[in-house]
Amino acid sequence: MRSGTDNVPGVAGLGMAAGLSYELYEEKREHLLKLKKSFMEQVSEIENVIFNNLPGEEGAPHIVSVSFEGVRAFTCAGRKRDLYISRLCVFFQQKTDGKSYTCRCPYAESSFGLYGSVQFLRDDDNGRNHILCRDVKANHPDASAVCKALEKKTGEEKMFHSFLIKYGEIGIKGKNRYLFEDMLVSQINYTLKSIDGEFHVYKQQGRIYVECGGNFDFDETVEALQSVFGIVGICPVVHAEDNGFDALAQEVVSYLEKVYPGENHTFKVNARRARKNYPMTSMELNAALGEKILQSLPQMKVDVHHPEIMLNVEIREKIYIYSKIIPGPGGMPVGTNGKAMLLLSGGIDSPVAGYMIAKRGVKIDAVYFHAPPYTSERAKQKVIDLAKIVSRYTGPIHLHIVNFTDIQLYIYDQCPHEELTIIMRRYMMRIAEHFAKETGCLGLITGESIGQVASQTLHSLAATNEVCTLPVYRPVIGFDKQDIVDISEKIGTYETSILPFEDCCTIFVAKHPVTKPNLNIIKRSEKHLEEKIDELVKTAIETTEVVVVE
Repeated sequence: MRSGTDNVPGVAGLGMAAGLSYELYEEKREHLLKLKKSFMEQVSEIENVIFNNLPGEEGAPHIVSVSFEGVRAFTCAGRKRDLYISRLCVFFQQKTDGKSYTCRCPYAESSFGLYGSVQFLRDDDNGRNHILCRDVKANHPDASAVCKALEKKTGEEKMFHSFLIKYGEIGIKGKNRYLFEDMLVSQINYTLKSIDGEFHVYKQQGRIYVECGGNFDFDETVEALQSVFGIVGICPVVHAEDNGFDALAQEVVSYLEKVYPGENHTFKVNARRARKNYPMTSMELNAALGEKILQSLPQMKVDVHHPEIMLNVEIREKIYIYSKIIPGPGGMPVGTNGKAMLLLSGGIDSPVAGYMIAKRGVKIDAVYFHAPPYTSERAKQKVIDLAKIVSRYTGPIHLHIVNFTDIQLYIYDQCPHEELTIIMRRYMMRIAEHFAKETGCLGLITGESIGQVASQTLHSLAATNEVCTLPVYRPVIGFDKQDIVDISEKIGTYETSILPFEDCCTIFVAKHPVTKPNLNIIKRSEKHLEEKIDELVKTAIETTEVVVVE
């Protein structure tokens, strides 16, 4: 039993809904069985397919479970592909330690009409991959699009075993360009360590390549590469040996048939002869390959101005064929522009600030101010989780967890309450700067935005800044809140940031905090702290817990 008033309308509504559902059960069941049968007939045309359902009408009419030999579930559920899943769908990917699972909830983009709840599940005991289609809508019974997408997906996965990595402003560097390229290679190697498969990353003639050996997950690899700063584009490539022009033309046609099966597209051939001893020039290759494509694939047409397919053929030691460019995050490789200390609060802004500075090549460490028992262990874990998400892009983060309780209470007892926030932030900056200098950081990073709260007016920022000798970087200083939220959703920190756990900045807040603090008055108030504050700061620094998050 519990206290409070029962939700009578809710109970009544649930009862009515149950009654209506029962009345329509047979009608819905018959309809779902027809859809199930249609779907299974379509899918059965795919090679190496296994149905895991009970035969006939014995199983649930709203569930179809299918396994595809050699196709991992995560691969099928790749984003921005022809096959999409519901935002309510949850699937689990087992990590390399064999124990932990990652839960993912991608957004739905039903481009082909079949929608509802579609689940892709990995059965690690027998290596099968399951697709469960639940509550498919009656007005969208098209299962053939699913089959087509699966066929295309499976073909692409078997086809691509290499990636050409495109970078942006690194290419305009001078004699030190190799330093940026080497750091990018290093970052790619580090990121791919957590991915199943064998990867060889190397530079060659102004290009960076990722060779994939053994069994690897195409989409998982792409997703990992999309978190590496410095990468502008990821191009899945097909290798071809130099066995003459006719063999090359055959490879190009085969590529188009597999990647764009039975589809009418406009195209343009963009050949690049980096190996100058090849008997044909780039322009000659463009014309000759275009001719062969038109002869073999008459449904396609040439459009040199706005082609739907830009077919790239690069003649190097090997011949590389590619047409798709998957966008990367851009920026500069992490570690090429020094290191900075991030003040990580657990809110929305600070993870975004760390991400943006890291995107410019800065290595990130972090400091978090914990105030037990006023802030819980769950609040602390929330910050660790945020650091883990940010570390996907930045690499390992050394998180300094500072016990700030005694300092806060002392400030609360000795200083005017309307000045609490400013004075506390000044001591946070002092402590953060101590760790920054200790670890070789060249600046501090905060998620402050002008005018967002009382402590982030220009007057407040000036008062806070006054205690620092290192520069303070505020990448979101001119952003609206919605702009910051958009980035946090993009990088995956938003859902964690909004968890309702208090942080030390919100537990001792004045009803009417000062918005235009006078620096001289603030300094005068801090003199009331002289008796014990240095000792408390020293204790906080000495008892700081350092957690390596990666």
